Amino acid sequence: MEDQQREKIKAKARRLNELAKRGVGGEKTNAQRMLDDLLRKHGMQLSDIDSSLNSRVFTVDNDDDKTILMTTIMSINPYTKLVCDKKFVTAELDEQDYIDVKDKYAYFSKLFRVEKELLVMAFFERNKIYFAPTEQAHNKFRDGQKKENEAFSKVKMDAENIRKNAEHQFKVNPLTKPLCTESA
Repeated sequence: MEDQQREKIKAKARRLNELAKRGVGGEKTNAQRMLDDLLRKHGMQLSDIDSSLNSRVFTVDNDDDKTILMTTIMSINPYTKLVCDKKFVTAELDEQDYIDVKDKYAYFSKLFRVEKELLVMAFFERNKIYFAPTEQAHNKFRDGQKKENEAFSKVKMDAENIRKNAEHQFKVNPLTKPLCTESA
């Protein structure tokens, strides 16, 4: 019974919204005031009554972020319509889905960066023989003193800290379900 009542309220709000958009003079103003009062009284938003108001636009900086965001959106609402540009992803999401996407995206984009850094460091560690200084490089140091590049030392320390943080993160909050599933 409560769902029927809520749908009646939504229908009334839709009519008031249309009148507020298309009305003239006092009719338009009065309809907008009544719509605002109705929404406030029932704790609703315009997006609750008009799905076109649920378009959420996300800005992405790179292809990795875009992939993570799109996978996140589809894991929360696989029936949504996605529109992708170079820097923007638009999806039809209600308020709760939008909050869930933002939270999940924030978590997994950070986790992805940690994992990516670990992958890069593992790549260089596995192939370190190919990145070792050559005899020609050794000969450049006439006095035999080898001073390690400070920037490289900092990167190595940062990578080690990222690795330790990732290990700690997975011990504290291990992944219990797959990141994404294949869609049909």
